[in-house]
Amino acid sequence: MPPAPPLPSKDPAQGDTTRYVTWLATTNVKTTNTPRENTGLRLGDWGFFDSFAGLGQPPSNQAGLDKSGHAIQGTEKGNWWEFLTTSGLDATGAQDRVAWLLKGVGVTPQMSKFVKAPTLSLTKDSVTLEAYYMIPGPGSAAHRVTITATPSNANRLVIDKP
Repeated sequence: MPPAPPLPSKDPAQGDTTRYVTWLATTNVKTTNTPRENTGLRLGDWGFFDSFAGLGQPPSNQAGLDKSGHAIQGTEKGNWWEFLTTSGLDATGAQDRVAWLLKGVGVTPQMSKFVKAPTLSLTKDSVTLEAYYMIPGPGSAAHRVTITATPSNANRLVIDKP
């Protein structure tokens, strides 16, 4: 069983949730849950946020947001080019953040012989992440996720089982 995903900061001073709350309002998502930032996933101008309903309840509305207004979620829609070309982001870091957006954890070859190490390939015209993740729990299996993005935001996100 892979380790649990990192817990978001419990100290509101450590999390910049204002931009998340503002972004939620623009998406017409109404929530009374507590907004929080997973500061362990912060990278450059990118923060990773969710809405916390309380102990025993799964978080919702996971999103990565940068300070320029770009957003990504566990869907094809989003500014994947801006995220995947962030300075300092490597394949493992991208895998961990995407897995978190998909409510899972990254899986490495050391954890399962059925997966390959994540790759992040960049050309002048596109960027592609190939990685594996799993949602912890009984009977969980690794899923492959492939994200391809271009500067014009022609994104493609494919999730399948290996």
